[in-house]
Parts: sequence; C-alpha cells; structure tokens
Amino acid sequence: MDQSASVIVAGAERMMGLSEALLKGVDTERFARFTAPGGQPVNANHPAFIYGHLALYPAYVLTAAGEDAAAAAAPASFGDLFSKGVECVDDPEGTVYPAMDEVVGVFNTTHRAVIERVKSWPDSKMAEKHTIEGPMSEAFPTVGHVAGFMLLAHTMMHLGQMSTWRRCEGLGSAM
Repeated sequence: MDQSASVIVAGAERMMGLSEALLKGVDTERFARFTAPGGQPVNANHPAFIYGHLALYPAYVLTAAGEDAAAAAAPASFGDLFSKGVECVDDPEGTVYPAMDEVVGVFNTTHRAVIERVKSWPDSKMAEKHTIEGPMSEAFPTVGHVAGFMLLAHTMMHLGQMSTWRRCEGLGSAM
C-alpha cells in the first residue's frame, strides 16, 4: 500500500473501532432520541442521525475519485433523512428513522467498502484533482484531501458528538 493510502486507511480503521465502541450499551429504543440529562431534552444529533449521516460520505469519496460508488452507496432514503442541512429530529415513536441495526449496518458496509478501495490507490491517484465542483474543490483539491477529510476529520467530528451523547445518557467513555 502506498504511503498516502496507508495513512488514511490506518486512521479509518481506528475510526471504525471507535464507531463500534461508541455503540456499546446504546439501547435500541434510545438510538433515535435526543438525550435528556436531568429530564431536559437537548436538541443535538442522536446516534441514528450521526451514523446515518456518516453512511452517506463513503460514496462521495469514490465519486470524487472518479470511480463507481455503488459498493459504498447508502440507500436513497438515507439522503432524505441524513443529508447535510436536514434537521435531526427526536423520534420517540420510532417512525422517522430506520432501526439501529439497519443504520449501523449501512454505516459499516459503506465505510468498509471505501476503505478497501482506498487501500489500492497509489500516491499518484491521491494527488489527482477530484471530480467534485464547488466549495470542496477549493478546500480539498485532490482525491487524497477528500478521502482524508471524509474518512477521518469529518467522521471523527461526528463521532465526537456521539461520545457526548453517550455521556449525557450516562453510558460513560467508550475508550
């Protein structure tokens, strides 16, 4: 594995371990609920939204690289529920979001697919300009920049939200 891929894959594999650890002790009935420390609900992303949102971006990495993104694509319904700009809502009846097993399964499948693909990318692929236009091209001009941001920084930022949700729920540290 070339150097750039090695760096990204090592971090992404560590992220996968953390994403799994953060789910330990999470009750399926609380998965799509706002946390409510002291009985006061906090309007912040809950696990369903966090993992569903993150499941969308592995396909984005492959698209940016000019590759077929089908293996890393979340179901189309995830876009309506979890895209950037969509509001996370409390789901006490369990009717808005898919079940925990489905959301986590899609998160795992999409991330494992893109991690496997990135393993084969030579440094020359990582240095290519990506195919996405707009703000991403200015902030992250190459395939490697997009892969690194989406699989590491973006993911870990949202997993930090998950860590906070856990602590508010009284579940403690996952590490």
